[in-house]
Amino acid sequence: MPLTNLPTNPISRLRDDRIALFRLSEEVMAHRPFKKPVFMKLNSLGNYQARSAWEALEYLDMHWPHEHSARYIRAKRLCQDAIDGLIRPEVARAAVVEAARDAGLLEKGWLPNADGSLSGYRAVNQNAKHVAA
Repeated sequence: MPLTNLPTNPISRLRDDRIALFRLSEEVMAHRPFKKPVFMKLNSLGNYQARSAWEALEYLDMHWPHEHSARYIRAKRLCQDAIDGLIRPEVARAAVVEAARDAGLLEKGWLPNADGSLSGYRAVNQNAKHVAA
């Protein structure tokens, strides 16, 4: 290939290609949303909203405050299976609800703050394009 046809910044091009591939894999596997989100307690921060098996698995991996019971292990396995496309997301959601209910972590929605306002934690899409102000 002639040198004139090389990209001006090959590292930037490689990074862009990797991001595009990652986004495609997220769309195909991980982010098939639940029909209804699952709300779970999250320490003093309020609560956590899991909208997909990916977000539920994040909660189970990073924020689960209790021992890892058989229901926790089952929910974690089924979330991974849903991410891998082996089962429907709603099967994983039902397992997460069951594990959270059993552990006393299931919420019906956003928890109100002391002043009546609502806040909570939700996983952030790290690949979203940010617009500089």
